Amino acid sequence: VACARNPWASATSTIHWDRTPPPWPPVAVMTMQTARDVWSGTGIGSYTGTDNPKTITLHDNVTQHATFERRVDAVEIEVSFLSDPAALRVSLDGAEERTPVSRSWFQLSIHDVEVDSLVADGPSSRFRFDEWSDGATVAHRAFQVPMFGPISVTARFIREFTIEIASSNGGTTVNPPQWAAEGSQHSILAVPDFGFEFVGWAGTGAGSYSGPANPATITALGPIHETPIFEAIFAGTGSNFSISASDTDPHVTSSAPTGTIRSLHLWLTCSDRGISAFEANVTGSLSPLGFSPAPGILNVGTADHLLLAVGGCPNAAESPVRLGEWLLIDDGGTMCLSSEPSGVLGTVDCDVLNPSLWLDPRVEGFASDGSAPCVVGNNGCEGTPVFPTSIAVGGPQPPLSTRILATRPNPFTRECRVEYSLARDWAVRLDIFDVSGRRVRSLAGRPVLAGVGAEIWDGRNDEGGRAPGGVYFVVLEAGGVRETKKIVFLSGRD
Repeated sequence: VACARNPWASATSTIHWDRTPPPWPPVAVMTMQTARDVWSGTGIGSYTGTDNPKTITLHDNVTQHATFERRVDAVEIEVSFLSDPAALRVSLDGAEERTPVSRSWFQLSIHDVEVDSLVADGPSSRFRFDEWSDGATVAHRAFQVPMFGPISVTARFIREFTIEIASSNGGTTVNPPQWAAEGSQHSILAVPDFGFEFVGWAGTGAGSYSGPANPATITALGPIHETPIFEAIFAGTGSNFSISASDTDPHVTSSAPTGTIRSLHLWLTCSDRGISAFEANVTGSLSPLGFSPAPGILNVGTADHLLLAVGGCPNAAESPVRLGEWLLIDDGGTMCLSSEPSGVLGTVDCDVLNPSLWLDPRVEGFASDGSAPCVVGNNGCEGTPVFPTSIAVGGPQPPLSTRILATRPNPFTRECRVEYSLARDWAVRLDIFDVSGRRVRSLAGRPVLAGVGAEIWDGRNDEGGRAPGGVYFVVLEAGGVRETKKIVFLSGRD
């Protein structure tokens, strides 16, 4: 009996049986390599099936075919896991290791592999997972062993540093992300509050910036700390108000018997430029019966809500001047000046049409018991106080010029009021442009009479869609004058 077998390849072999030698019928035993092989036979006594070995009885010529499957022996592949930077945690099928680490795994087997998405490297530095060297982009993955090896797979990380922008009195900032990739560049922008101007940046750390540029560019070469520096527009004493019991001394507090009818006097210590007008609410438990302005001072408000026109600060700068007196019954209590409920507490320099010259006053209040009940400063006028046009402001007024007076609030989240003045009747264009120079919105394109005007930008483009947050430019064109102001739209922040 002859049997042809090839256990390593798919094949069909033919087994021939002789009827000699006797006895008859002869008996043959067939054997195959694995249970996956298949017999197929023809003739009386042949066999078709998977039994192995199989005995058949020969009654006639029989043809048997043995079909064999390729047998693949399991091969282990060495897989090495690395990281950049080195010595980071990696989990291999739940076992915690440190890179570099190797495993011998069977071909095509699948394993659970994970690295940390973020790895701390001190208080101001960290590593963020980026990708695997074989193209996978998630930190936690199913890894399939290839057919051939050995191989290595590297988890790549990006180093990041903190960028901290300090808060400063006098303005706000538009900040970059708190964490920045090593070597990346970012813009920082300072926005001064009303009555302040931006002076410069004071930066520390590799890639920081120090200087007057605004916006400025920083490069994250290490942890960066930036501080914006703002200064009040005037360096003088500012406009300081006090409520005094004396008509000769601005800082007198004295008690009086309950029920005494007395006068309290409002004093002003002028800035180095003087003021033209003033608006404030009288607050506290002492209720004035009336207010009598001093000579040369005009009050078009009431005793509780002052609207004073001041004659250009008649005394020398930093010399106190009495603005007027309240008459009241002193039943014990306090008196102060406040922006509530009107939201206005402000003084105007002689250039009343230039809101950048507005000052925030400091107020020293009065108390019947002799204490100073309030010292209010840096009230930060939230809007331009609206003075009636009938107020005759003391002192000569400068002629109107064609320019943008103010953009407020800035930065803004919903609406920005753009105020401007015209020296004469002009055809006016007032447009909003983005940083690429593309016009986003046209606010005005018509003839406008000389004087002061204003337009509102609601953060939408000409098509009515919401503009993205960022830096924009207001451009005024009238009578051959072109003026630009920067504004910051904080879209999505209410």
